[in-house]
Amino acid sequence: TRVPSAGERLVYRPSLLGAATVHYSKSPVGVDEWRRHTLVAPIPDGATSPWTEADLLSEPPELDDEPVLDAHFADLPASTVRAKTHARWTKQVATHLYREAPLALMRSKDPKGTSAAGESEEAFRGRLRALGRESRDQSVEKLRRRYAPKLERLRDRIARAEQKVDVQREQYESKRNQSVISIGATLVGALFGRKLGSVGNVGRAASSVRGMSRAAREKGDIARAAERVEAVEEQLRDLEAQFESDLEAIEMAGEQDLELEEVVIRLRKADTEIEPLQLLWVPWRVSADGTSEPAHSL
Repeated sequence: TRVPSAGERLVYRPSLLGAATVHYSKSPVGVDEWRRHTLVAPIPDGATSPWTEADLLSEPPELDDEPVLDAHFADLPASTVRAKTHARWTKQVATHLYREAPLALMRSKDPKGTSAAGESEEAFRGRLRALGRESRDQSVEKLRRRYAPKLERLRDRIARAEQKVDVQREQYESKRNQSVISIGATLVGALFGRKLGSVGNVGRAASSVRGMSRAAREKGDIARAAERVEAVEEQLRDLEAQFESDLEAIEMAGEQDLELEEVVIRLRKADTEIEPLQLLWVPWRVSADGTSEPAHSL
C-alpha cells in the first residue's frame, strides 16, 4: 500500500477475489497443463458481471492483515450479501477465463516444434535452431549413406579400368618389341649370308608382320580402354556434382528464417475448479476534488 500524499486520504474499496484451477489440453501439439488463475475485480452496482473489469493475475496478490491507520472504507454494495448473486459471479469466473485466458503458444512446422507454456519467443527460436542443426546433421548423414555406395562403385570401376589399360599397355609394348626384334633378326640373317628370299626368311618376316599387326590391335585396345576410363570418370564427376548440389540444398534450407504461427488453446470448462469467492478491500488514494488512483500494485 502506498501512503497518500498531503491533501489525500486512503480509501479501501470492496473488490472480489476469484481463483480457479484450469486445464489446458491439446494432444496434437503435446499440451496437457494445469494452471491456477487469480482475478481481482471491483464489485459492480448492477447485475453486470464483475469480471469484465478484472485484473488477471498469474500469482495471488500479496495481502495485508491490517488496514492502514486512519484509512476509510467505502460502502459495501448490497449485492454482496445475496447468495444468488454469489452463485452467478462464481459461475461467471469460468466463462470469463474461457474467453480471456487462453493459452497462447507458438508453433513451427520446419523444424517441427511447439513452444512450452511460459517459454519466450527468443528461447523458443533458440531451441528450434538447435533442432534444425540436429535435423540437418541427420539429413547430411543420410545423404552420405545414400551416395557412398554409388561413389564407391564408380571409383572401383575406374580402378579396374585403369588396371586393364596398364595390362594392355604392357602387352602392347611386349608384342611390339618382339616384332621389332624378330624383323631385325631376319634382316641381320639376310645381311650375313642368308638370302632374303629363302623360305626361312620369308616365314620369319611374315611372322614378324603378323606380330606387328597384333601389336597395332593391342594399341587400339589401349585407346578403347582409356576411353572407358574417361567415361566412368565423367559419371563420377556428375555424381559428385549431384551430391554437392543436394548437400547445398540441405544447408540452404537450414539458413531460412523460422516461420512461427500462434496456437491458441482454450481451457477445458469441464475441468475448471473454481474456488470460493473472497471479499478483498483494495486501497485507493483520493484527493480533495474526488479524483482517485490506485494505492496498490496488482
